[in-house]
Amino acid sequence: LSPYLPDKDKSEFKLLDVGMGTGKLPVVLKSLGYDVYGLDDDGGGQQTYKFLQRLFPMLKVDVCRLEFDRFPYKDNEFDLVTSLDCIEHLPGSPKHFLQEIYRIIKPGGILFLSNPNPASLSNLIKACVGKSVYHPLEEWFDLAGTENYQGHWREYTTAELSYMLNKAGFGDRKSTRLNSSHTDISLIPSS
Repeated sequence: LSPYLPDKDKSEFKLLDVGMGTGKLPVVLKSLGYDVYGLDDDGGGQQTYKFLQRLFPMLKVDVCRLEFDRFPYKDNEFDLVTSLDCIEHLPGSPKHFLQEIYRIIKPGGILFLSNPNPASLSNLIKACVGKSVYHPLEEWFDLAGTENYQGHWREYTTAELSYMLNKAGFGDRKSTRLNSSHTDISLIPSS
């Protein structure tokens, strides 16, 4: 993220991490002096604001149903929104999720979105030798469809991410893709 973060006026640069997970990224960014917010899914009502506030007292945190609820922020509020390996955990369509991110990013802001790449070379090799590219079958078989399942519902290829971002409103934005061995990353500056 370094090339996209300002060196000066850090406290004026508003960042949001959607799908905080362990909270490592927002905690590090906060320690560097940025104005950082965290938003996580309510986990079917199990995860609460008080729980996240206890875990991350240094952050401004919110909780909502990422697939359905209006994110608790104003239009064009954030300079940078990150969502790292979160989108694949949404059981349903990520359309609302992406539209809400689009709504809250300032003109000229950036979305940093990552997702495991199901079409990566390592996954293609696994498939060619008859191995599964998915999470362990036992986890899916025993927990999918329950409140306890925390795995990946759907991973997206680069082309699928591009399609969804276009449909969510990012279509007229400049887009850059970076690939690592495990993740496709999309950087979408908004105009």
